[in-house]
Amino acid sequence: MSGMHDAFLSQQQIAVEVDYFDERAKVEFSSYPTHAKIAEIAGKTIFIPTGEILTYFLFHKPRFHGGGLSHYQSLTREQHSAIAMLDRYVEPNGTSLRIATEQQVGTYIPEYLGEAVGLSVINRLHGMTEADWKRIEQEHGRRAAPTFDYEHEFKASDGKSIIQLEAKGSVVEDCKKHCANTQNHRTKIEEKKRKIGGTGAKYRYPADLRYGTITAIDRTWDRSIKCWLVDPEADKDTIPAANFKLLARMVFIRDCVQLVSSRSTLAAVLRDRVAVLEALKNPFELDGVSLRHREESFGGIIRDFQFPRSAFGSSVSRLFPRRSHVVDGPTAGEILPGPDCVLFCGFQEELVELAIEQEFDRIISYERPSATIEKTVECVVTRRRFLRDFSVLPSLRRFAEGSKDPINFRLQGHLYYAPSGTVVGRLEV
Repeated sequence: MSGMHDAFLSQQQIAVEVDYFDERAKVEFSSYPTHAKIAEIAGKTIFIPTGEILTYFLFHKPRFHGGGLSHYQSLTREQHSAIAMLDRYVEPNGTSLRIATEQQVGTYIPEYLGEAVGLSVINRLHGMTEADWKRIEQEHGRRAAPTFDYEHEFKASDGKSIIQLEAKGSVVEDCKKHCANTQNHRTKIEEKKRKIGGTGAKYRYPADLRYGTITAIDRTWDRSIKCWLVDPEADKDTIPAANFKLLARMVFIRDCVQLVSSRSTLAAVLRDRVAVLEALKNPFELDGVSLRHREESFGGIIRDFQFPRSAFGSSVSRLFPRRSHVVDGPTAGEILPGPDCVLFCGFQEELVELAIEQEFDRIISYERPSATIEKTVECVVTRRRFLRDFSVLPSLRRFAEGSKDPINFRLQGHLYYAPSGTVVGRLEV
């Protein structure tokens, strides 16, 4: 499996051809505020960092289900299944991706690729990152309002508009041409649009803009993935777009901290602050009100303490003293066992600084350049968890011999630094 991973890592970008689904879609998009940006990429090939596609394919599903221990466990399971799926069915062809085998491909492969490509394309139209997206929950029961598919529907804000995306994907014979699969996807999107329109005020997820993306991938060696754009009709959201984007980013930061240290004081205070922001009609009332925590001193006196400012840069923050981290950069994270590797999932500590300072303009506008860089990670794991999760990798067993608790060891690998501040990658063993 390592050969396939090396091929993915050596190909820095994935080419995606973007176009209107047809002339009708082109006319419909002409009324969008982003019509000029859409026109710039329609009919052309864009290049998406491989790390961005892999991040959405491998990591975005568990995060939308919350944080904490259950989040960590589901993330671990997703890693095993996702890597196995990629290694067996999909391979880079030098510029893009193709289906690598003549075997029957499960529907989840094109679905997950469709999500990854669709999210990446819409990001480029609105200047967004993974931190801005939220999965729309499907309603259940006889009186439930219709929603787009739970597996494919996302909601976000660029600070100006509430945006929804339904992303679909298919394996086809020729990704440059429409076929029964792509036509069927377009029909389903339009059917749901009509159902939603018929619910009126009962629909819980109104939006300013709705996009539909249909990603097609075939088995041909020299073709690029195709992403077709369709236009599901939109309506007006009752929640201000800036509020939605702020809340989405605060939830994202909260989940990052919980992944690394769910029992920390910072995680608890962040959970409280997010709950307060969600309850306020105008969350910007707390703009600039930095995070504080309360502790009981001797004599039972409750005192307020402010989190340390400017404690970032030269080493891992004192807030995460026993967590894995990049040796030469302020990046804390968690390591997870892979089939033949160790997976690193973390975030740049700038996110912690943003969370503590609570300057909302900085939180909303935060975006880092994306890059894939070879790094050394100081892996920190308790002896109990090492023996449970990592001792199956023979080359790691020597680190447990005579080591204290926790066990520390260093591994190298390529890490993808995402615009959102997350850092993910595969460490060689």
